Amino acid sequence: MGNGLSDALARAGWEALELPNLERSFTRSQSCIAKARDHLASELVDADPRIDVVVFGSLARYEMTEASDLDWLVVVHALPDKRTSVEAALAAADSLRGVMSGDGGEIREHGSSGVFGQMVSAVELVEVIGLQADTNHSHTRRILLIEESVSLRDEVLHRNLLTTTFQRYLDAHPPTSTGVPRFLLNDLLRYWRTVTVDYQAKSPAQSMYSLRYLKLIVSRKLTFAASLLPLLVLALQEPRPDVEELAEKLYESFRQPALVRLVDSLAILSKMCAEVADPAQQVLRIAEEFNGLLGDADWRARINEASRRPNPKDQNEFSAARALGRLLQDSLERIFFAEPLLPLTRSLLLF
Repeated sequence: MGNGLSDALARAGWEALELPNLERSFTRSQSCIAKARDHLASELVDADPRIDVVVFGSLARYEMTEASDLDWLVVVHALPDKRTSVEAALAAADSLRGVMSGDGGEIREHGSSGVFGQMVSAVELVEVIGLQADTNHSHTRRILLIEESVSLRDEVLHRNLLTTTFQRYLDAHPPTSTGVPRFLLNDLLRYWRTVTVDYQAKSPAQSMYSLRYLKLIVSRKLTFAASLLPLLVLALQEPRPDVEELAEKLYESFRQPALVRLVDSLAILSKMCAEVADPAQQVLRIAEEFNGLLGDADWRARINEASRRPNPKDQNEFSAARALGRLLQDSLERIFFAEPLLPLTRSLLLF
């Protein structure tokens, strides 16, 4: 398997753009995914074939560093013949950190929020969109399934799950005259706002500035942009796909890691509007620099230490990383408010 990021840069004509940290993370992620698949294949020989193990986060984005954690779910696509199949899948998934940790650094356990490290039904992920039954957990899992997920056991099951998810959005509300699937777009917007609100809710005013804050304004924002842009770019291309084709096109885009689909979308926009090329490449340089910082254990320790001070913004390294977030914001504004995206940005993203 080739390096998808290198391939995307070549398609864009941006081979001269040097992204060694991201290239290294991409290769590390490929290696960890291959090891995980081999491990599960040997551990789950007799498990029900309708059970998949899906990973999320930096590993699924192919941005894994030496300090990444491992977010996973056991996804059950039908009622298992035996309860032991689910138990075996949960145990095998839980053992993956030890299998992967040999690839540089110690892979950390998933967080304690309850979103990951669980068994979930594929039906729950697909059929409950919106209203009271769509909890914070179900919404988070569904959007991360779309934005950043990789199957470790059965890629066909995973493809069917993603395609069905896109089809549910399109069946409920087909694209309007803009060509953009508004139901899906609004759910992505809803998730981004939920992430930002939850960050504020979890962070007392005296400790708002932290490593989590820096990840929010850089890593999470990059993934958000990489999810919005394909929806808008598809609507700009002629001829527009019909509803039946659109679910497949969405799958083909979102099956790619976030940075790969970001590069592909930015390359298309750059060909439509030359003024997008500079901020587009700036976005990638920011992603490169921040990825390098996240992989530096000493930097992370200093940022965590600074966040406990009265004024962490005054610490030079924290201030420099925060400046990256501001530069990313400026670059994205230049992209989203440039022609030909400007009309869609105004009508779909502002009001």
